[in-house]
Amino acid sequence: HDNMAAALRSALLVAVLFVAAASAEDMPTLASINGTIVIRADDFQLVSPSDQSIPSYLELLSFVRVLQQDNIELRAAIALLSAQLATTNSTLIAMLGNDVTNLAASAAVEVVRASAAESVLQGTITAESLRAQAAEGVLSAAVSAETSRGTGSILSETARAQAVEMALSTAVRSETSRAQTAESVLSSAVVFEASRAQGAESILGGAVSAETSRASVAIAQLNASVVVVACPPNAVGIGPACTCLPGYSGTIVWAGKTFTGSCTAVACPAGSSGASVPTGCLCNPGFSGSVVATVASPFYASSCMAVACPPGSNGTSMPAGCTCSLGFSGTVSAITGSPYYLSTCTAVQCPPQTQGYNFALGCSCLPGYNGTVTASATPPYYRSTCTAVACPPQTLGTTLAAGCSCPAGYSGAITASADAPYYTSTCAPVPCPANS
Repeated sequence: HDNMAAALRSALLVAVLFVAAASAEDMPTLASINGTIVIRADDFQLVSPSDQSIPSYLELLSFVRVLQQDNIELRAAIALLSAQLATTNSTLIAMLGNDVTNLAASAAVEVVRASAAESVLQGTITAESLRAQAAEGVLSAAVSAETSRGTGSILSETARAQAVEMALSTAVRSETSRAQTAESVLSSAVVFEASRAQGAESILGGAVSAETSRASVAIAQLNASVVVVACPPNAVGIGPACTCLPGYSGTIVWAGKTFTGSCTAVACPAGSSGASVPTGCLCNPGFSGSVVATVASPFYASSCMAVACPPGSNGTSMPAGCTCSLGFSGTVSAITGSPYYLSTCTAVQCPPQTQGYNFALGCSCLPGYNGTVTASATPPYYRSTCTAVACPPQTLGTTLAAGCSCPAGYSGAITASADAPYYTSTCAPVPCPANS
């Protein structure tokens, strides 16, 4: 509501400048000061028109509101043009950097000129508003007076209102023309500065192209004058700095126009096999590790190490040779892949007339047998002297293994054992019965 009230007061202040003229024939004189339309104060005097009516007054207020809206839109357009010009100048400065600093300064001057034009227009609008405020009281008094009388000539005041409307339209057209002129000046300044920026950019682009062309010619001339001497075989480098490739031994020396010296492939190190280190060396069977070519003496790095004999076999290492342990059957052979050996060594089971699971755990003669059982490295991978022990004297039977018993007239038993005499006997004579 406050904004609407302010707009209504501004409209009334403009309108009263024309309604308060002395008569319909004495319209205010329009003058131009510095391009701004003004109304001479001495053309106005307080009158009491008798034909003022409320409908004519409202129509005039409606027109003044339209005029005020046009002024607001005009100021918004000028502000938009100023913002667009500032954005354009910032973009041009970012593109051309320090080389267009002077162009940016010129654009800034144009922005200042546009701001000055906007200030002049705003000053004019402010002055008109002040004049309208001064006359608002006069118009209100006149309207109140005429309303109380209730008489007057509506046609005369309507004509005066139309004249005022024409004068206001003329003022609006003049201010609009000035705004368009300012917009045209700003547009021309923007176009001019953009043209100057494009010219500077074209000059810079031409300079860069010229320098690029000169550099290309210089490089071509330098390439034509340089004769590249390749490094000797099995060497790598540029110019006089040539070194033997990894895995090659030797020294290359620049003799002014050519190289002297050679690079010789290094043989595979101990524990490995292959044509040479450069072509590749593999650790021998039974060795773990690798061989890598280097540029420093001895021109290789070897981690080939002999693998120990696997469980169930005997020996110092796989390369030296491993055999299955006594009491084990099978073979052990070296290979090149992990675990670097292949073993079929298997513990031999205990032979007949012995007890135990296999020679890895141990075997011995059965109870009632006399002798020994030992492991061997040759088939059948054991030696056994286990022999069945004969039944003890005065007992019945052949061997303890087959079974022995006490003779007639004896009680007890005979049991085989593992220790000499390989049996235990409880045979004892039975006493004669009573009355015998």
